[in-house]
Amino acid sequence: MQLEGDAGTNASMGVNHDHDRSPGRIQESVSQAGFSVAIGNTQERYRCAASSTLLAGMEALARRGIPVGCRGGGCGVCKVLIESGTVRTEKMSRSHVSIQEQAEGYVLACRAYPQSDVSLKAVDKLARCIERSQARSPFLEAALATAARSRAA
Repeated sequence: MQLEGDAGTNASMGVNHDHDRSPGRIQESVSQAGFSVAIGNTQERYRCAASSTLLAGMEALARRGIPVGCRGGGCGVCKVLIESGTVRTEKMSRSHVSIQEQAEGYVLACRAYPQSDVSLKAVDKLARCIERSQARSPFLEAALATAARSRAA
């Protein structure tokens, strides 16, 4: 797990810039295609562009139970643990993610941008909400099946 923090607020830790070997084309194509993000609590996966937050990607799953709060790093509702992969973070409230927690891989999904494929685990409020709403509607099942078929094609 590697985190890249914003200057002045979050320390940069183990930053890996291997994907930057050919600036421009490779970085641009990766950004457009997005990275794979796996949610360990629900076994769901989604694609998330480097320019989108992890929370925005979760919201794009179009499933109930994904709570959103301020979307600005102040409320702590979207706290996750990055189990593997690299994310870039922006300023987060230290009352919700301490320096020690960030060093352990905790971030707010509304302030974290994938820089590689990521595996995460929802914690606290987010975990309670998504695990409680694990049951899927027939409409959602059909939408997910359609999305999976289109990705496979």
